[in-house]
Amino acid sequence: MNNIGDIIRKYRTNKNLTQEDLGKILFVTKQTISKWENGRSLPDLETTKKLIETLEIDPNEILGGTVQEVKKTRRLLSVAIVCGSILALFLCTFLGVRYFEKAVIESGYRDEENSANEYAINVSMVQLLATPEKYDGKLVRVIGVGNLEFEDDSLSLNKEDYEHGTGSSIWLELGEKAISYKEAKEYNGKYVIVEGFFDKDDRGHFGMFCGSIKDINRYDLWEREKVD
Repeated sequence: MNNIGDIIRKYRTNKNLTQEDLGKILFVTKQTISKWENGRSLPDLETTKKLIETLEIDPNEILGGTVQEVKKTRRLLSVAIVCGSILALFLCTFLGVRYFEKAVIESGYRDEENSANEYAINVSMVQLLATPEKYDGKLVRVIGVGNLEFEDDSLSLNKEDYEHGTGSSIWLELGEKAISYKEAKEYNGKYVIVEGFFDKDDRGHFGMFCGSIKDINRYDLWEREKVD
């Protein structure tokens, strides 16, 4: 719009007219003239005709500027539409994939309580501790020493870490599909097999842990797994 505004300002000053003078001739306010010249708005077609007559503007000059501005606006609009379409496609694809992943994971559960999920990723405690970003948001299956006590629901790397609290442990949150906390507490201090979603950024109570495993659907004694 600046091109048209420059044209109006040039011809107005050539006529020795102030913005207020031109506004009175066109029956618009001084502020309206200022907006045209500063590129914040454009005169309508009828007013443009009056401008051409009053300021003796070359019609090709001002109408050419109008065409350029229209083309520029159309180009910007086209770019905005394309960008919006790409973003919408990305969101639909992303949300669709996440929905599909969730559906697949849900289909991996058996009907009984505390059942294994065939889509869980087998991973060691060492892997979770060393490369947490690799498993962030994933459904994992991991073995460690369990402990479910107030403010210390955790899975430790080994019994030494469990007994001395060396810091190599992950916060635990049982889900609806797992056994109850009361039953799970019977396995405190023993190796357990856990299935749930790993969150590398949630460090549990007071931020003391190396990530967390949430929505745990399976919490079982590992020795029982080995016997079976």
